[in-house]
Amino acid sequence: MDPQDKMLNFSVSTICTATAILAEVMKRFGIVYNNANLEGICKGYTSLDYKTYDLSNKSFEDLKEDLFALLTDGIDLDSRKKSGSERTPNDIINYMLDLIEYRGEHILRKNITDPACGTGTFVAQIVDRIIDATDEREKSGLIGKFIEDKCVMAYDTKPSNVFVTKVVIIAVLINRGCITQIKDVENLIQNLPVYCSDYLTVHDKSDYVIGNPPYINVENLDVNLKEYLFKHYKTCIGRTDIYIGFIEKSLSIMAEKGSTTYIIPFSYTNQNYAESSRSLLVNNYSIDELLDTSNYLVFKNAMVKNITIRISKCKSSLTVINVVYSENDFVNKNFNQSIVDTSQFNLLKGCRLETRGSIELIGIKNRIESCSFKLGSIFTIAYGVRVNSKTDKTKPKSYYVHSEYQPLYKPFTEGKCIQRYRHVQCGWLNYKPSEHYNAMYPELFENEKIITINVVSDRLRFSYDNEHLYNSHTVMNCVNIKYLTNAKHISAKKAIEEGNLHLARQYSTLFVLGVLNSKLTSWYFKKFQSEGLHFYPDDAKNLRIPYATQEQQQKVQFLVQKLMNEKESDLDEMHIDEIVYHLFNLSYNDIKIIDPNFQISREEYEKGQ
Repeated sequence: MDPQDKMLNFSVSTICTATAILAEVMKRFGIVYNNANLEGICKGYTSLDYKTYDLSNKSFEDLKEDLFALLTDGIDLDSRKKSGSERTPNDIINYMLDLIEYRGEHILRKNITDPACGTGTFVAQIVDRIIDATDEREKSGLIGKFIEDKCVMAYDTKPSNVFVTKVVIIAVLINRGCITQIKDVENLIQNLPVYCSDYLTVHDKSDYVIGNPPYINVENLDVNLKEYLFKHYKTCIGRTDIYIGFIEKSLSIMAEKGSTTYIIPFSYTNQNYAESSRSLLVNNYSIDELLDTSNYLVFKNAMVKNITIRISKCKSSLTVINVVYSENDFVNKNFNQSIVDTSQFNLLKGCRLETRGSIELIGIKNRIESCSFKLGSIFTIAYGVRVNSKTDKTKPKSYYVHSEYQPLYKPFTEGKCIQRYRHVQCGWLNYKPSEHYNAMYPELFENEKIITINVVSDRLRFSYDNEHLYNSHTVMNCVNIKYLTNAKHISAKKAIEEGNLHLARQYSTLFVLGVLNSKLTSWYFKKFQSEGLHFYPDDAKNLRIPYATQEQQQKVQFLVQKLMNEKESDLDEMHIDEIVYHLFNLSYNDIKIIDPNFQISREEYEKGQ
């Protein structure tokens, strides 16, 4: 069965399972129905052996959980990634509803929209809050509020999700005593404003928008949807993601005094593809709160770190930032809170939504950048070879990488073999540029270079290679552009064109290595660039290198060479740090912020200036 048939089969199964759960809930709460009623709810259902669904031993909460689980149960991981489907934890939903103050009697006069409802996890809590806010004597009239007043609207592009979400709403209303007759169930199934539509194309206004939009990179989108995004959403540019369009759409349908809250990838706060969206929010809307949960995984089955954002149309000058370090801390509301002037985000590169105190460090950042230049202006930075075959699936990486040398094989290493100042060769590469998925080019490997790993632990890790090591895409190569003047590859030509060749010829690779491995560089990266786990080429290009004379460079080079020979490492590293601080014109007070354990006294440091 191909993937499309599997999804169709799963959708039919989903609708039947949801109908069986609804039938059990109706039976349990005394709502009388017959086969004709069930056929009206789900055509063809009574011809199936639905009695095999024995749900009598399950609590209502268990049944509701079964409905929610229909979002991902039976769907393979690749399909979930393509659809952006992940269920949001209940505690997060509850927090987000509290964040937009969705509680109390006033919500009965408002409407709320879930733009990507999935199987109704957000909607279930919304319905409970509406019932909580309703006078006991008026609960029987809630059907009209849901249908005519459209107090809750929801959208999804999958018919099965739309059906399940309707069942969730009805089940909650039945459980809370708001529905007692089958005719009301049928009315709601037919007329609830839960639409099988793409939220990006709708125009219904809403007081609140809340949800977990799909995260799908533009490269994985359908061609027509991709074109629609670029044409209709001004913030969707470059390597965008579909959730950027969801944010912009919410701004256009949100009421004047309305609010939007989304849980989205943490990369939104700092990556280039979201810069236009961030700038729009900072300068035209109110970013009321940012909840940074990037220190742990909110979604257990998705390797994505998250942030929750609340946006309002009523412009405010302040943003509350809450940083949480573990799931347990979140549950116990143990937050590290700060309040910042929203306009100061404009002072950070790319209008980054910095959550880790860096706004208070703008002065140090400005001093660092005033006496330095970007690494990318003198070095090209690029991943290594993506070794597997681009056309033949029977030729994975292991087909090309070997433990023993053969003629013409290239010395080879990977990210896991790199430490600060040291690395080891871990194999031999049968380099076949015409076969590899991405072969890069020989000049990237066959010059002296700095190599680094694309995953960050406690500090950035850079090592020096002058043995012409080839490497995999788990490694980033940093090569001075002065070595690439004869290279034919388009990436090398572009690096020279965009770089400063005159400046590049004045800097040694070992000096740059010492700066990159310094405490200052790791601090700068974590405070002003980091999204936590990964280190990207664009991050490396934006690291700062201080202007330095040949004499100053030689001092660092000498210490670096000692470190590479494993001599007096701790003391030598401290001396490199001291020289680097001086080159960046940092005061002793600045240094104690960057490195509270800096061991040189103020008198010694200032004497060395």
